Amino acid sequence: MFGFIAISTSYVFGTLLTANGNLLLLNIIAAAGIMTSVVLNIILVPRFLSLGSAYACIIAQFLMILIQLIASYKIFKFSINKKFLFSLFGFFVSMVLVAAGMQSVFDSWVINYLFTVLFAFALSLAFKYWGMRLKRYFCWRVKLWPATNALISLLCSLPK
Repeated sequence: MFGFIAISTSYVFGTLLTANGNLLLLNIIAAAGIMTSVVLNIILVPRFLSLGSAYACIIAQFLMILIQLIASYKIFKFSINKKFLFSLFGFFVSMVLVAAGMQSVFDSWVINYLFTVLFAFALSLAFKYWGMRLKRYFCWRVKLWPATNALISLLCSLPK
């Protein structure tokens, strides 16, 4: 499951760097990932067998993603939306806790998976609704005090 996060993120930022023509950088990142994977496999496989190989793969994938994120941040001068990152982190932690909790409730992995997906959908709707309510509150304040900063008025101009 964690591999999906790494691969998906790699597709996004890898495509962004490819479109910008940073193929040499992507090849260097891939080589670093390969070397990390080989070293971690040598260390972890004798002790943990196939689970060690899985750990090595996940660690190498996330290392490559981290390097791609840093490179994209430096090349494209992205701004960081702290509110979004906080919400994303809260969603991630909630989902990990729910998935761990579901394993002790049901014996079937299919039922665990279905309940986790349903909870993820409900939680994402809750985050969306919470964001919409916050947006309405700020828009109401802008109508009362027109001198409020431009960031809040920009928030109100976004589609509801």
